[in-house]
Formats: sequence, C-alpha cells, structure tokens
Amino acid sequence: MKQITLSFWLLVCLLGFPQISETIYTPSLPDIAHSLATSEGLVEMTLSIFFVGFAIGVFLWGILADFIGRRQSILIGLLVYLLGTLLCSLAPSISYLLLFRFIQAIGSSVGSVVTQTMIRDRYEGKERHQLFSALGAPLAASPAVGPFLGGLIDQFFGWNANFLFLFGMGILLFFYSYKMLPETMPAETVPASWKKIWSVARRMCWDLKILGFVCLIGAANGILFSYYAEAPFLFIDLLGFSASEYGLVGLAVASPIFLASLLSHYLNKRWRSEQIILLGVGVIFLGSFFLSFYAWIGMIALAWGGVAVSALVIPLVWIFFGIGLVIPNSLSLALSDYQEMRGTAASLLGLFYYLWIACFTAGMSYVHTGTALPMPLYFVFLSLVLGGGYLALYCGQFCQVKSS
Repeated sequence: MKQITLSFWLLVCLLGFPQISETIYTPSLPDIAHSLATSEGLVEMTLSIFFVGFAIGVFLWGILADFIGRRQSILIGLLVYLLGTLLCSLAPSISYLLLFRFIQAIGSSVGSVVTQTMIRDRYEGKERHQLFSALGAPLAASPAVGPFLGGLIDQFFGWNANFLFLFGMGILLFFYSYKMLPETMPAETVPASWKKIWSVARRMCWDLKILGFVCLIGAANGILFSYYAEAPFLFIDLLGFSASEYGLVGLAVASPIFLASLLSHYLNKRWRSEQIILLGVGVIFLGSFFLSFYAWIGMIALAWGGVAVSALVIPLVWIFFGIGLVIPNSLSLALSDYQEMRGTAASLLGLFYYLWIACFTAGMSYVHTGTALPMPLYFVFLSLVLGGGYLALYCGQFCQVKSS
C-alpha cells in the first residue's frame, strides 16, 4: 500500500487560516464600532459569535468527515468559508456582521478539526507529538500576523478590505487543497451513528482527563482571543496607537508563542508533554499576576508614556510564551485514549472547547470598561481555570493508572 504523505505547508495553511480569520480584523474593532454606529462591547462580540459558529462547525465537519471523507469535507467547508467572508465585507450593520461571522466560522472550522483528524489518521505516538509541536511554531505566528496585516489594511483601505483579503486568501487555499490534499480516511472507518456519538459524548463528559484538556485548551485560547478582543481598545484608544502601530506591537507580543513552540518541540524529546503543560500554566499565571499588578497601580496609562507600553507588553510576552507551551501539547495528548473513534471524538472535543472559548471571549466583552484593569484581572481568573484543568488531568491520569 502506498504511503500517504501530507504536505507540511498545506497543513500549516489549513490549520492557520482560521486563526488569521479570527484576528485579522481586530485592529479595526474601534473603526467598526464607529462605522456601524454600535457599542464597543457588541463589536467585541463578533469574536465570541465566531467561536460559537466554530464550535458547531467543528462538530458537524468532524462527523461529516467520517461519511464523505476528509478531503471532500475540507473542500466543501472552504466554499462555505468563502461565502461567509464575502458577506462580511458587505455587512451594513452590526447584526448582519454577527450573522455573517457565524457563517464564516462554520466554514473555517473545517480547517481545524478535519486537518487534525488527518494528522491522527496518518501519524501515531511520538511522531504525532513532534509534528504537532513543529506545526505549533508557524501556527503561532498566524494569530500575530493577522493583526499586523489587518492594521496595515485598515489604515490604507478600511475595515471591509480585511474581509476581501481573506476572500482572496480563501480562493488560493481552495485550489491549493484541491490539487495537493490526499484522502487519509482509513478504509475500515465506519460513520458514527447518533447512538455511538451519544455514547462517546457521555464517556468524554465523565472523563476527568478530557475535562482537564477542555479547560486547558479553552482557557489558554480564551486568554489569547480575549487579548485580541480587548487589546485594540487599550493600545489604540487608551495609549494612542494607530491601527498599524498596534498590529506591529501585536506581532512582537505574540512572537513568544513561536519561540515556545520551538522549545516545546525540543523538550518533547526529553520531557513528558504533561510536564511541558505544567510549565506553561505556571508561566501564564506569573505573567497575569504582574500584568494585574501594573494595571492596579495605574502604570498602564498614556501619562506614563513608554513605561506604560513596557508594563503592558512585557507580562503579555510571558503569557503568550506560556500559551505556546500549553496548547500544542494539550491538543496532541487529548485524544490518546480515543484512537478507535478519533473522528467522532475530535469533533466532540472541538465542540466542547470552542464553546468554552466562546464563553471566555464573551466574558471579556462583558467586563469591558474601556480601562486597563479588567483584562489583566480576567487573565488571572483564566490562569486559575488553567490550574484547575491541569489538576483534573493529573487526577484523571492517577485514577487511570490505579484502575489498571
């Protein structure tokens, strides 16, 4: 039997385009609020609604991929993404933008869940852990590249142009996938019945390890995308940055995720993934604590000039570094006990943690006040959720070892 080869850079593109879609327009959030005559909180909700659509899409595409195959699912999902993205560029009001972002998210989610399923189809054990870590390095850049590009596009062409850029990117990705993407679905794959889906869902809901991974992935991404929802207002409205300057700073702030992914790839050869996750959780908590302290004493304000920028950026660098350790290792380990039902389990896992990401991102828009303090305090809360997730993971592994 011919060995199926997956292009590394195609995997990067398929996993990365949803992240760019999530963040590219965030430098435009203040402009969108003004242009559509709506509140800052409602504009931030365009991120939350994206994750609701993403969660539903992850579930649907994960199930569909076992019926019609991985390749066909990705091509159909990309067409849905193109439709939603084009409509976003034409949105006349915040209500329409929320609806069209929901459609865009359903389409883009195919790149996350089905691509991960293809990796799990093709690779096992240590080889899969190392591939996830290697993919984490370029993928770490995609959320940061989004605001950088988006800031430049917004400054010269307006917020609608960000979605037109994504539309063009989606067309290129569709044809790239059509030409290069193989089918990886094992011949013995049996599409899941609703009875089986319910059975797997019940098993996962009572699995302490899965609960831990959902908390870890959900809270780490919750911090990441709460930053992208809130940071434009901090840097642009509070500290007086332009949209392009904010995008450039965002690139620097997120670069530690790239470095953390490289370190994780190196440590995976010597450490257990659980140890790397614990290190990441500790780093995120320390960064969140110091960010809260600086905000509490009033250092993150325009009057402090460059000191204010340092007080905001340096703790964020540590937080993003920790995120780069937590997410790829959690994703790699999460379904190690569900290999015989990986398609269904992957879709359910994605449904669970993306709903949590949606809730955590919505929470940021709820506590938004236009001041510097809510985001750091919210990050402390989410870092405690991360700690709880790791504790659940540890207890689940302990119970598993004891029962065996």
